[in-house]
Amino acid sequence: MEKAVGVIRVNAIDAESKKNVKKVNYIVKNIDTEELQKYLAISTEGIVYLNLFDSPLKYELEISAKGYEPQTIKLDSSSLDRVLNYMLTPVKKASVVIPVVAQDQLTKDLIPVFEVVSTNLKLTETKPYKVLLVDGDEIDVEIAAKEYQTYAKHFVVTDTLLNLSKLIIPLERKSYTFLLKSWEDQELTEHIQASYKVFDLETNTMLPLAFQGLFPMVELYPSKEYSIHVVANGYEPVITRFAPLNFIKNKQFSIDFILKKKKVIAKAEPNLVIQSKEFGVIEKGRAITLLNLYFDQSSPVLRKESFQELDSLVNLLRDNPSLKLEIRGHTDNVGDFNLNLKLSQDRCQSVIGYLVTKGIQADRLKAVGRGPLDPVVPNSTEENKKKNRRVEFIRQ
Repeated sequence: MEKAVGVIRVNAIDAESKKNVKKVNYIVKNIDTEELQKYLAISTEGIVYLNLFDSPLKYELEISAKGYEPQTIKLDSSSLDRVLNYMLTPVKKASVVIPVVAQDQLTKDLIPVFEVVSTNLKLTETKPYKVLLVDGDEIDVEIAAKEYQTYAKHFVVTDTLLNLSKLIIPLERKSYTFLLKSWEDQELTEHIQASYKVFDLETNTMLPLAFQGLFPMVELYPSKEYSIHVVANGYEPVITRFAPLNFIKNKQFSIDFILKKKKVIAKAEPNLVIQSKEFGVIEKGRAITLLNLYFDQSSPVLRKESFQELDSLVNLLRDNPSLKLEIRGHTDNVGDFNLNLKLSQDRCQSVIGYLVTKGIQADRLKAVGRGPLDPVVPNSTEENKKKNRRVEFIRQ
């Protein structure tokens, strides 16, 4: 009896490695009808069963496998009861060799010394590292560096990686070193020797300090917040909350404090009364008129004739360093009230300005313009009006 089925065994072989290719797909198609011969059995081992009643036998066998160029084979009667070996050519994959670079995740600074500890990276060079990336490959990148957290991540190589000029690996640093500095001025020119305490707000523990020359150093973590206490002799203490993250991103590793001097409270004079040759007894709250004080007409500009009187006031203040004065100005009632009020204030400021140029501290002096509010006599005559136009000082 004539056989109804013919058998062909097909082996798919890698053209480069010469090894059998696994997971191969086989499709049989009738050449004349271009119909798939679904009724033909094809085993996973590559055994093809053909219907021998087709006359003549004209079939095509398509062989395909992931990562290989597909093959099309014509089958006929001569192929029966044979083992056919077909070479599959691997698909050419895009690839690139690029350097591996490690950088600080926050500052973006390059990390000069690091180790690639991955086991499946195709390294072409080491120190500096270069890696071969092949399209479709799966790789595990693991990078270690001193003082940094180990980086570990799984990648599938795609066009995104293949188009890179370098493989940049961001490493997270465990902590950063900050210098603690205190200053007298915003320009940071006058350094102040201070003591510091730094507390971790999460654990409420005080951190140890190290020293680099004049400045203490402390190790801070970017994800935490801290409380910093600053104390210096003669200055107001400072307690501040500090989050280092933005400082690190801006590569600012100095924490600068501007300290304010403590206010010195002057001790009261042992005697309530101050005696002056020029001004007599100077008691608290008593107004003393500066008799020889002259200004330009309706102006706060001092005339030279006033300087001798003001120099006497300078001597009084120098001899009594704790003495504070209120400089009080008055006008007559002629003219606009608001203009007179402003004129009296401006004349007081002129007096204070002169005293300050002679070395008297401005915080010992206070200007008060009263305008026409406090006449000493009625403004009924020119002589009385002249008496009402005056500048006084009052001991505070």
